Amino acid sequence: MSQAIQYNSSVAMIRHPHFLQRAADLTPALQRLRQTPQAIVEAVAEPGALNGWRGNTVCTPEQFYQQPLNVGDSIIIDFGSHFVGYLQFSCRSVGSPPDAPAPSALHLRRDAERSL
Repeated sequence: MSQAIQYNSSVAMIRHPHFLQRAADLTPALQRLRQTPQAIVEAVAEPGALNGWRGNTVCTPEQFYQQPLNVGDSIIIDFGSHFVGYLQFSCRSVGSPPDAPAPSALHLRRDAERSL
């Protein structure tokens, strides 16, 4: 709600319960659909392609799942279409358990140009 984001002490916020209830009633249900990766790709510059880039398949997801990721590794996951939503994944250690949590970072890129 706007009163949680904006604050102006000289303006009194008026809450209309009817409007708030109407908004709550019209909130759509979250749709969940699991999408699996179609390929692991690398971005290759190609002037004739959309936005000047295309994806070359590096391996299948099944092949990728058999490879451990090392420090500095990066991947581009191709889901085969455009999706909007949340990304969820899990990681597990390989070999002996670590003594401390592993530092990690996830970088989501909008386009291939930034990921190169």
